[in-house]
Amino acid sequence: MYKFYIFLVAVLMLVLIVFSSYALASSDYIWVYKDKNYTTQATAFDDGDTVYIKVTDYVTSTISATATVTNISIEYSIEVPLTNSETPTISEDPTLYFGEFKIQSSWENLQENLRMFSGQTATITVDLDGLGDAATAQIVALYTPPPPTNLKAKSIAGGRIKLSWDASSPQDTVEKYNIYRGTTPGGEDYTNPIHEVLASGSSYEWIDSDVEMGRTYYYTVKAEDRTGDESEASGEASAKAKKKLLVCDFKSKVVRSDSPLKVVFYVSGESSRISIKVFNLNGEIVKEDHLLASSEEEVEWSWNGKNMFEQKVNNGVYILLIEATDPYGEKEVEKKIIGVLF
Repeated sequence: MYKFYIFLVAVLMLVLIVFSSYALASSDYIWVYKDKNYTTQATAFDDGDTVYIKVTDYVTSTISATATVTNISIEYSIEVPLTNSETPTISEDPTLYFGEFKIQSSWENLQENLRMFSGQTATITVDLDGLGDAATAQIVALYTPPPPTNLKAKSIAGGRIKLSWDASSPQDTVEKYNIYRGTTPGGEDYTNPIHEVLASGSSYEWIDSDVEMGRTYYYTVKAEDRTGDESEASGEASAKAKKKLLVCDFKSKVVRSDSPLKVVFYVSGESSRISIKVFNLNGEIVKEDHLLASSEEEVEWSWNGKNMFEQKVNNGVYILLIEATDPYGEKEVEKKIIGVLF
């Protein structure tokens, strides 16, 4: 009798193991791909992309099968036929089913294509054997954004070029902005980006320091979404790399009673703060002035030979120091020997 109970327990355990294995083997599994060769798995898709699905099942081999795809946001579903690969049904070699459908933002052919707007999520459901152990997978629509706008390029101090642009609108699918640079208009080498900027705001800036002095560079920027697709290019912008921030033109170097000293100067790149100081040979400041110079705008400054109290200084030699400082802290100094003769 004892041996009979042992035998019964062993049989029950064997049945339980077989049943558990069968239940596990009968489960469906879904993989989602972005290419018809089933090599690139994906979860995010662009407008008009085809979604390729592969389903495996260890039991079912001949029934007509479908996948249900539901746009959760608008509660709209389509049925996608699954093609049986006719693979022999053994545990080492499961049956494979294949199907495909397209996601789109238009109303056309909605029986075969699933309508989805950017940011919406859809669920793929398959229950091949009808045992209630359906498999599910989710995809999200992330549509290629429009290009960024208002791209500008400006030469700034230190022989650099500053780019600025406004974000794509909408920007909800943008992951980063790719910057392209060429040396001729039209972008003969707009092939590979030279830099990328992560999307994080409504406006962007980037400074190109790897430039050759005196050469003009051309730029364009593209937005890239989280699926790896790029937008169309922004408008093109160009700038010439200039080494000098401050350029001065002395109309004369001597102050006379009827002819003040005149200096015309301009700054390249950003608007800069200008400091002008006149020193005597003892190193004392006899005149000081401060002003703001806009980019590429000529500014004229004159000195009539008087100090900060509007008193005439003595005849003699003086030192004129002009210092330009841009918003990035770059500085450039121009120093000249001048004379005063009344």
